[in-house]
Amino acid sequence: MERKNIRIAFDAKRITHNGTGLGNYGRTLVNNLVKYGPDWEYLLYSPDPGNDKFREQIVCSDKVRFVYPAQKKGGDI
Repeated sequence: MERKNIRIAFDAKRITHNGTGLGNYGRTLVNNLVKYGPDWEYLLYSPDPGNDKFREQIVCSDKVRFVYPAQKKGGDI
């Protein structure tokens, strides 16, 4: 059986901004999925980097990356 490349994208705003509740749930979910599917690609979309402490709780892997929107030149989005 041929394995297909799997890419999973998350709305990671809660992962990067919330210390409890949905933030904990999201971080736990991503970390457990990485254990189950270490060859899959995980894209974590957030409006900004948020809290370093929360981002650092995500497992370090070349298959996991945070994605932030491009900023307009000269200031706010």
